[in-house]
Formats: sequence, C-alpha cells, structure tokens
Amino acid sequence: MSRYEQDELFAYDIEWYAADSLGQIAVFCTSGVGDVPEFVCEDKERNELLIEFFDKLGYKCDCEICFTPPENNPMPGNVARRFSRKGLFYFDSDDCSKIHKNIGSPQTFYTKHSYPEIPLLISDLPDGIRQMMRNNKIDVVDFYDVNRIDIK
Repeated sequence: MSRYEQDELFAYDIEWYAADSLGQIAVFCTSGVGDVPEFVCEDKERNELLIEFFDKLGYKCDCEICFTPPENNPMPGNVARRFSRKGLFYFDSDDCSKIHKNIGSPQTFYTKHSYPEIPLLISDLPDGIRQMMRNNKIDVVDFYDVNRIDIK
C-alpha cells in the first residue's frame, strides 16, 4: 500500500470517488489543484482499483449537465455525460467560470458539473468494490442538494 505524495497531488489530475450519507456515489477530479481527502491519499492502489472499476462501468441512465458546454469545445460536456450516465455525480475543481473562453479555472473546492437521473448506490456495487467504497465517505447528506464541496 503506497500513498499519494504531495508532488503527485499537484502534478496530476487525480480522479477519486466518495459516497454521501445516502450511499450515492460521486467522482471528483482535481485538475492538480483540488484538495484530496486522507482516505484517498493513504492508499493509492485502492484508488486506482476504483478508477479501473468505474471506468469499465456501463451507462445506466441519462443525466443533467450543470453548465453550458462551450460550442467550440465539446470535451467538458462529454466528460460530464460519460461520468453521470454511469449513475455518478460529477464534481470538478474547475468552477467553469471561464469555460466559454476555453480556459480552466481550477479551485481547491469542487463544483458539481453533472448528476445522474438514477444515482448509483454503494449497495449496487459488487462486494469487493462496496467494501472499498465504505471507506470513502464525505460529510455530505445528499449530492443532489449541493453544488460546491470543500474537502478538509
């Protein structure tokens, strides 16, 4: 078991997963700036296994995008749809304040970019992944009700 080192957190766009109090699952992308909780930092291999699992997960529903994707760059909207059609809430450290200039504006906090019509729950996961996700909880009651999340 190895840790994410401080320089890795600032050099890479780290993807990580967490559940709210209802057992709904969200993906968070750091853009090398967003704060990362200790449960992610403490076990790099566990996080990589979760990334691999969720990357292979198929689509289960439609989703809503929380920003207007720029006409000249469909990638932000495509990324949001790719995550949330799997049933995941998607939060990114880019607050989208400069998205129409095609400029990222990463912050230490996370802004909701999209959400699923039918959320994926921890109880829906295979046992091994469910056990890993039980460690990945943040202090949010319901991801539907928040647009910004600060990680301590």
